[in-house]
Amino acid sequence: MKVCGTCSLCCKLLEIPALEKPAGAWCRHVVKGRGCAIHGAHPQSCRVFTCGWLARDDLGEAWKPEKARFLLRNELDLGQLCIDVDPGFPAAWRGPAYYPTIKAMARMVWDQSGCVVVFVGEKATVVFPEEDIEIGPFGGGQRLMVGYRAVDGIKRPMVRLLDGEAVAREWLGTVACQRP
Repeated sequence: MKVCGTCSLCCKLLEIPALEKPAGAWCRHVVKGRGCAIHGAHPQSCRVFTCGWLARDDLGEAWKPEKARFLLRNELDLGQLCIDVDPGFPAAWRGPAYYPTIKAMARMVWDQSGCVVVFVGEKATVVFPEEDIEIGPFGGGQRLMVGYRAVDGIKRPMVRLLDGEAVAREWLGTVACQRP
């Protein structure tokens, strides 16, 4: 059975509003190498968080967040598999031990009408099976719509940033694909 053990990367990467802790800053209650000093009295958002590495039996020790330098989390209500990367190691998710699996995850998530979004600080990248599209920061009620769009008879990955129902921005990939 997997356990957090000495890993506490979620306590750095994730926002914890109840503690007024922004994303990317260490929680003041973390004891390095030991975990949460207020475990048992920690906020509800911490209690309900599920680390993707802990939840997935198919991910080995190399995927433990403190080793990989990123964590996985499912945002099922948004249809997103999110990867939060330690800004001190921005390219960690692209390493040869991870990137092929992340691309396979993108294929699998896409087949279930979702997407993979990688966050490095405020910068976001949507990972498609065919290519990655960097979209930069977004938030504050904005949401993503991903899919494929035909341009001159060629289907390409497409990301739309929606603000309410209005399209705030759109990105079109450069790689032709075989997707429906």
